[in-house]
Amino acid sequence: MTKTLAVAAFFTAEPVGASLSFWLGKLGFLYKVEFAPFNQVLQQLLDPSGLFSRNRDGVNVILARYGDLKGVLPEFTRGLEAASAHQGAPHFIFLCPDSPEASAGPKHKEIALGIESTIARTILQLPGFYLVTSEELARFYPVSDYYNSYTEELGELPYTDAFLAALGTMICRKIHALKSLPRKVIALDCDQVLWKGVCGEDGPGGVELDPARLEFQRFMLEQRQAGMLLALCSRNNEADVWQVFERRPEMALKRAQLSASRLNWRPKSENLKSLAQELGLGLESFIFMDDSPVECAEVRDRCPEVLCLQWPLDSERVRKALRHVWAFDRLAVSREAAGRARFYEQNLERERLKSQALSLEEFLENLAMKVDMFAPGPEHLPRLAELSLRTNQFSFTTIRRSEAELKDLLKPGKLECFAVRVSDRFGDYGLVGAALFRAEAGRLDLDSLMLSCRALGRGIEHRMLARLGEIARGRNAGRVLVRLLRSSKNQPAWEFLGSLEALSKAESEGGISLEFDPGYLEKLRYEPGGAATPYPMTATGSEEFQPGTAGAVLSQDAALWQELSDAESVLKAMRVIPAASAAGTERSIQEKLLKIWEEVLGVSPIRPDDDFFKLGGDSLTALRLSARIEQAIGKRLPLSYLLKISTVSKMAETFDDASS
Repeated sequence: MTKTLAVAAFFTAEPVGASLSFWLGKLGFLYKVEFAPFNQVLQQLLDPSGLFSRNRDGVNVILARYGDLKGVLPEFTRGLEAASAHQGAPHFIFLCPDSPEASAGPKHKEIALGIESTIARTILQLPGFYLVTSEELARFYPVSDYYNSYTEELGELPYTDAFLAALGTMICRKIHALKSLPRKVIALDCDQVLWKGVCGEDGPGGVELDPARLEFQRFMLEQRQAGMLLALCSRNNEADVWQVFERRPEMALKRAQLSASRLNWRPKSENLKSLAQELGLGLESFIFMDDSPVECAEVRDRCPEVLCLQWPLDSERVRKALRHVWAFDRLAVSREAAGRARFYEQNLERERLKSQALSLEEFLENLAMKVDMFAPGPEHLPRLAELSLRTNQFSFTTIRRSEAELKDLLKPGKLECFAVRVSDRFGDYGLVGAALFRAEAGRLDLDSLMLSCRALGRGIEHRMLARLGEIARGRNAGRVLVRLLRSSKNQPAWEFLGSLEALSKAESEGGISLEFDPGYLEKLRYEPGGAATPYPMTATGSEEFQPGTAGAVLSQDAALWQELSDAESVLKAMRVIPAASAAGTERSIQEKLLKIWEEVLGVSPIRPDDDFFKLGGDSLTALRLSARIEQAIGKRLPLSYLLKISTVSKMAETFDDASS
């Protein structure tokens, strides 16, 4: 189903649509791009029937320069708050650079930082609102020649094609981070990746920790702080690897920060499967990084679910790669995600306790587990969205919802929700589950129920249904309706519901509906070894959901993040011009103009007598065409005159007449 990417800007922004369409096609995202009328940002934020408000399931993008907001910042922030109240789609606010002259002003930096700070504080309490500053854009996609005073003066189009390509790339990169779920584990090779050299041959003192490798290690630690687990997967003698960690104090990455390791001479694919089993995660949760093309090929062949990245040996390319692997992007990090590494460390203690217990009952009793069910507040929405998007094995419907969608659904009169937080003697599991429901017409309808795999099989799911029974009885509801939509991985949820005594069952395409007596649910308790015994998790079980093909091309094709890592490369890829048209020495004005027309219009080949407007040209395209001609040929045509010239041959005659 095609969704909408809605764009509103304080300046003429339609030309960014070319790079947006380019990247949306690369990513496999089904979005149509729509632009609000010129300089209608505030109106779009406030209008309950405008483009933004109608766009319930898509993405809204706001483009503003610092100078645009300087005089309307209070109105803008109030507009953001109003939009959060009545608009359901995620919003991205992109702060674009002012002109070089304005940016050089004595107080510009101070004003810009104040604007950024005000917006950041405002959206801190607005789920689904994200800020991208011009500094962040320049850090990832720097464009030195970003401003075009000519097109700014003629048509309020302040930016060059290169900057528009960078902007469109960054917009789509943020959408990719929003829609493509993050991996959970980074498995690292050691030699040539964590250090330069071979530890088994050079020894711990002989390997080189150059600045690029240390920067790489610090980047990995940042990923750990964002919730990723770090593991080693290397063909090495174990003692040789650990000696490097022990004898090289300058190592940024420490052994204690690794959640698991496989250091042996077995195939990397075999070791990755073993790591997945130890961590209780699926292979689709893994990123594997190795410098060897042979090792990467072996993993790609035998573990296709793993995102395998062949890491460059050159130090400068390592630095560049760290900025341009989109799989590492995060929009936000929940408290639970940030503590994931600590949870897995605690889980090792739980497993030791389990191995010492004489029975599952004794193990659960010794855990001293505490379960808190509560009505979530706005601060819990990021984690609820994370659960909705990631939970796979124990999700009754696998309905995926963003923060903004959940905020809209949990408004009074729509759905209700209770969240579940769990802790035990070893630590806090965090917010691990939620149930969304509505009570109406003497019945309680369960919209969705999800429970993280970290808490599965310990009776928490039984307590959640018991709570639903208690709520139903309190609302005088005579039935609890539970729907389950079958997915490829929610077999545990299916088996759990199948173990319960339903009043009725009605199968439908792709799922089943069950009605339960609230009194029965209210008394539901977990009995290890009983009828509702733990159901087997799939061998490669993971709570993480991987969304079809969306983003798969980008994620698996390393060439994309290597080759399309700057604005000029993106611009060149967008301008697909046959070699016959682009190659060779340009001996005439007409040949130069044909190439420029093909680049700007994105059409090839163009013949000298093809009509500009029939090729898809309009006034905005003519504006860009005029600027491109001036840049390439050094001659300027008035825009009004340019619109009257409909073919390359006529335009070439104009230049020939002017030079004769």
